[in-house]
Amino acid sequence: MADDECLDEEALQDALQEEAFVVIHSAPATGPKDKDSAAAVAAAHNSLRMAAFPETFASDRPEQRLARMEAWEQCWGALAQHIQEVLRGTDAAVFQALLEFARSSHPAASVTIPGFPGAGIGCQRMPTALVLAGGVNSADHSSTFPSLAAHLREQGCYVALLQPHSFGKAPGDVIGEVLRQMSGLTASKAEHMAALVQWYQDEAGDGTLPAPREQLDAPEAVPEAVPAGGSATQPRKQRQEEAAEEEEEAEHQEEAGQQSLTQQRKLRSRLPAAAQGEAELQEAARRRPLVVILEGTESADVQCLRDFILTASEAYHEVPLTLMLGLTTSADALHDLLPSEVTDRCMDLQHYKLASAMTRLDSLVKQVLLGGSGRWPGLLFSEAIVDRLTTRFFNHFYSSGSIVQGLKVAALSHFRSQPLSVLAAAVGEGRAAVLEACASLDPVTRAEFSRRLGSRAPAGLADAVMEAVTVWSRWAVGVHWLMLAGEAVELRGIDLQPWKLAEEAMRQGFADGQLKQLLGKMEPLLRKLPPPAVQQLASQLQGRAEGVFGGVDAVAEHLDQLVPFTSCYLAAAGDSGEGKEEKEKEQMDEEEKAALAVVPAPAAAAAQDGIGAAKKRQKHQQHRSAQGRKAALLEKVAQQNSNAAAKGKGSAAAAAAERARAAAAPAARFASWLTATLRELLAAVPTKIPGAAVFTCRDAGSLDCLTAEPRGAIHAALTEPHLYLPGLRADMGVNAAQEDAVLAYTLFDQDPKCANLADWYQAFVEVHRGAASGSGSSAKRRKAKVKKAKRPEGGAGGGDQAVSVPPPEDEAEERRWQRELAARFSQATAELQYVGLIKPSRRRRGDYVQRLVHQPALG
Repeated sequence: MADDECLDEEALQDALQEEAFVVIHSAPATGPKDKDSAAAVAAAHNSLRMAAFPETFASDRPEQRLARMEAWEQCWGALAQHIQEVLRGTDAAVFQALLEFARSSHPAASVTIPGFPGAGIGCQRMPTALVLAGGVNSADHSSTFPSLAAHLREQGCYVALLQPHSFGKAPGDVIGEVLRQMSGLTASKAEHMAALVQWYQDEAGDGTLPAPREQLDAPEAVPEAVPAGGSATQPRKQRQEEAAEEEEEAEHQEEAGQQSLTQQRKLRSRLPAAAQGEAELQEAARRRPLVVILEGTESADVQCLRDFILTASEAYHEVPLTLMLGLTTSADALHDLLPSEVTDRCMDLQHYKLASAMTRLDSLVKQVLLGGSGRWPGLLFSEAIVDRLTTRFFNHFYSSGSIVQGLKVAALSHFRSQPLSVLAAAVGEGRAAVLEACASLDPVTRAEFSRRLGSRAPAGLADAVMEAVTVWSRWAVGVHWLMLAGEAVELRGIDLQPWKLAEEAMRQGFADGQLKQLLGKMEPLLRKLPPPAVQQLASQLQGRAEGVFGGVDAVAEHLDQLVPFTSCYLAAAGDSGEGKEEKEKEQMDEEEKAALAVVPAPAAAAAQDGIGAAKKRQKHQQHRSAQGRKAALLEKVAQQNSNAAAKGKGSAAAAAAERARAAAAPAARFASWLTATLRELLAAVPTKIPGAAVFTCRDAGSLDCLTAEPRGAIHAALTEPHLYLPGLRADMGVNAAQEDAVLAYTLFDQDPKCANLADWYQAFVEVHRGAASGSGSSAKRRKAKVKKAKRPEGGAGGGDQAVSVPPPEDEAEERRWQRELAARFSQATAELQYVGLIKPSRRRRGDYVQRLVHQPALG
């Protein structure tokens, strides 16, 4: 036995040696730490930073390159923080509405009477808010629901934020997550509703108040005995009393919560101090809403979500949860997920909608790019960059996040390529900070700055930069005023959208072109505004100028001119102009009434009746004869001639008086002033000022890396191969010297008939036949069998890389030639299909292909 055991152990060891992993011996211990390792790491880190911000001119020193990097970090950090604050502010009103919904839907604290079951046993309708998170721009709301949860917690709510992965196979998983987040017991393993109910009772109490000391010391009351027999009328009286009690309960149902709170206060005032403090804490906890937020409801497990809602609805009288379900597709998506019996019986639905993509874009442009929040934006962006970003926004992503990403790339490119950007961080702090930054420049860098800005002294450099800031403030106020004027006259259109104005107003000819057209449409409407509307618009203009960074100082003269259009002035103008006419009319009516009041009432009535009868008689009896009608006609003609003569003499004076009266109206004066002011404010483009080179990003080409268009690049490579292969001529046209894929795609792109494979192949063959015959591409496409052709005397023309096959001399050569061209055409179409430019068409009979990009040039 011992020998057998030894053999088994040896076999086991051999097997282990064959099957086990090979263990590599540990490396020898390293020697003492190199003293220069920290310096080497710092040098490598510094070299990477230097590579990120290369030299911008010949003598660009490393210190200035590092200063540009620090300025980039400071400017973009401030701009990114500002953007996030503005975007969060777009949902502030919805957050407040959801908070009010949670508070109003939370049931009031009530007193539970011992010995009676709680009210509302069974399924109850839980207050549920359906929050539509943007729809197509749901990517903008990746951090919206965490922000909502933080906001509700700050306002005193118990909040649990759930994700779709929180819903497992049973509702206990969700209940356990709700308990852990609301209670803060992260290590809790309880996953049933009873544990959540017990926690809430420990936190907020069960609503039963302890009895006062007087009741504890008093003897127990003995109920009076009721006789066994009783009178015959007792059941009837009892029924009447029960009916009266039901009516009283229905009438006082709304006052039950207030009465219970009053009763709690009365009882609490008679409790000991310790018990009273505990009762106050429990009452405060009962008033705190319990909110469960679910982000991405469509992605949650439907069965688990249904079971959780049913369970929470049955326990609502013990744990009153308020649900907030985030939807990313549509507000009706919940009805597709849950059956109607659940949504109708267990949920009281309210709909809310977060800010859309256009709302967020408008807020970003107004508050950040146009300085509407009163803060210096830090950086300006050229019209080319804004155009590229808005195009990318509308055509690709429809998300404000794409705008922010593009702004970051453009800002980084500006600091990497512009030496003047080192002063950008000091612009927002005022002229003194810019002057100090200019004084700290080394002589070489200052000489480069003076070459670009035209001033060598630090004061001159600072003045040039601050002049650009002032021009920008005037321009920003002008853009804001133009938008307000368009809103006042209800002039809607794409030209007055904030993102469109921010782009177009940056162009050099905006004041002489598009602005003139906008003001031409706007000025007649401004002249028709009533005085109250003029007053309101003037107040809005003043407030908006005060909200723009540096706006008050930049347009101080125009604000002084705006003062006359205040309420006092308009009231006085109304009294002297239009109001004066109304008062005169009222005065004449009063005088007429006073004159009639002097005459006795019967006489006045008789006089009025006599006048009315005379008018009727004259109208009925006048011009009854031919002579009377003729005389009346002659008299009318003479009267018209005299009126025409008088009108001819006084028409010019009357027209001048009418124009003067119209020009004297408050709305007309305001319209004339506003249009002239807008032309003046928007005449100078801030990005064109020399000092604006410090903080203006102009490299629109840096945004190419954000939106990749592989099919567009392939299309350009196939239609214009000389852009990618410098050895080719640019004027090759349709030539057999090109690659087969290039030739096939060129034919397909130029002629829509090539969607038919037979026509496409025949055109491909004709190009090669024409190249072989020396006559170029054939103008006539053959659809019949290719006839026998003679060998041309000249060689193949049209390029150095001719790949055409010479025409055959006999039938066998003809067939071989056709087979070779068919194989090459088949390979070319396969390559075009592989790169995603064409695909077979399944909706047409025969062999057809369908293009996937770039429609053909028709006509």
